[in-house]
Amino acid sequence: MPQLRENKKKLIVNEALEESGLRGITQKINRVALSSGFLQPGDIVILNYRKDHETYYKPVVVLVVQTKVSSGVRISRGTNRKLITCFKLDNSPEAMNMVRKLYNNKSNSSYLKVYSMMGEDQYRTYIMDSSHVSRILKVKLDETALNKTQTEASQVEG
Repeated sequence: MPQLRENKKKLIVNEALEESGLRGITQKINRVALSSGFLQPGDIVILNYRKDHETYYKPVVVLVVQTKVSSGVRISRGTNRKLITCFKLDNSPEAMNMVRKLYNNKSNSSYLKVYSMMGEDQYRTYIMDSSHVSRILKVKLDETALNKTQTEASQVEG
């Protein structure tokens, strides 16, 4: 039974990576504590997230960004909850270009820089507590594979 549960977890993570366009360029995935201290601007993470009044968790792949009032995690004024400030990654060319440009230079992962590449519709804040997030997985990309996809993308454009 534990083996079946592990296989299901891997399948869910693989589906999330496929939807985000990161499958095949992922080198390592580590579980991190549900704490703001483990997240920094520029991190790519998979959140196992559940919205209010939903019964199931769904994996979401995001790029954590720095805003004027936060360095990846901020406190909501109204509810006093911790919020992860991020952009949701999808399999679009804009998202992949952003990942390529920012992954090696995480100091550039500010809201304004990412917003200029992605647009406002992908910006999200996720509530960071155990009733909404069951797991956070930090994704480390394979830089060789990432650079290879960048070369292939530039050949298609050119």
